[in-house]
Order: sequence, then C-alpha cells, then structure tokens
Amino acid sequence: MGSSDGAPAVIRDSVTGMSDGDTAAVQPWDTPLAELPARVSARWCAQNLTTPVGDAVVRSHLEPRSEDRRYRITWERFWRTLSFDARWRRMTTDMLLADREKAVRALGEGLVGKQARKVRSYVHGVDRALERIERESQGPLAWASASYADVSPTAREALELLALTVDDYLSGARPRQDLARVLDFLDLNPQGREIPAQARARVDFDR
Repeated sequence: MGSSDGAPAVIRDSVTGMSDGDTAAVQPWDTPLAELPARVSARWCAQNLTTPVGDAVVRSHLEPRSEDRRYRITWERFWRTLSFDARWRRMTTDMLLADREKAVRALGEGLVGKQARKVRSYVHGVDRALERIERESQGPLAWASASYADVSPTAREALELLALTVDDYLSGARPRQDLARVLDFLDLNPQGREIPAQARARVDFDR
C-alpha cells in the first residue's frame, strides 16, 4: 500500500513515469499519485509534510481512494495526525487554498469537458479536506501534540478531561475536590484500590 515508516513516499505516474523531481510545473489536480506510507506517524509527517513529497501525498488523498479497511485506517490517521500539529495544519491549509484559487481561476477561463470535470472534482476534494482539517483540529487533545493522533478517541477524551482539570486546579480555577470528582468520573481514583509498586514507580519521574 505504501512506503515503510520514515521513508519518503514514492511518487509515480503509470502513464508519464514522472518522479517527484518532475512535478514542479504540474497543475495541482494533475499531481502524479503519491502513495500513503504503510504506517503514518508523527515522525513520518515531520519528515515529509510541507515538502514536495508531502504536498503530493496530500493532493493524492484529499478523499479516500479505496474502501480497503487498512487503507481507510491509514488515510484517517494521516489526516488526523496532520491536523493535530499547528504548523502542518497551517501550511497544508495555505497550500490547498492556493490550489483552490488556481482551480477556480482555471474553470473561469473556460475549461470544458473531461478536464473541467477533473478540476471541479479537485475543488470538491479540497473543500472536503479543509472541512476535515478544521473538524479534526477541534477534537480531543488536538491542541496537545500530533503524537496523540494514534490514541483512541475515548482515551483522548479521558486524558483531555484529566489534563484540563489538573491545569485548572494548578491555576487556582478549581478546588482540590474537583480532582477527586474527575478521577471518580473516569473510574481512575486510586483511593481504596491496591496499586502495584511497579505502577507507583512508573510515575515517580523525579528520580
């Protein structure tokens, strides 16, 4: 399905044989297919996003290209990870808005037939991608780090509730009792439970 984690994505066009070094003059909607990596991670995004290779991956996967389950999981993780980092989100959004402007201008200059349909489809894909970035950027822990994009939504909601409650307590906005209430709500209150020594050792980060 794609390259291994950390390796640059491979860009190829089965018709033209173009590589990533040949794409500078290609219109955004004509970008040769760039495969998603086999495993999307924050590390892969840091190495590839906001580069010509990363831009080609974004343009190639504005919408799902397959109903394959593994592909869909990777595709969803890609967009979520991208959206969880302010810099990647901003630069990708800027690129897509510029692409959209160029596409609308091309349509206004009289494109017809197959090429016009292709450009309109690209505009639709850009609009959907921009909506997705905005939606994902408002999700649980999107403000924290792209490394949390791999965590399940339920776990991210719990971590976010705990983190923000602790932050409110430390800033004086919440009383100490609220910490216990949140721990009870999450069924994470250690009081009255037998906590293994190994668990205590794992949180003893001062040593």
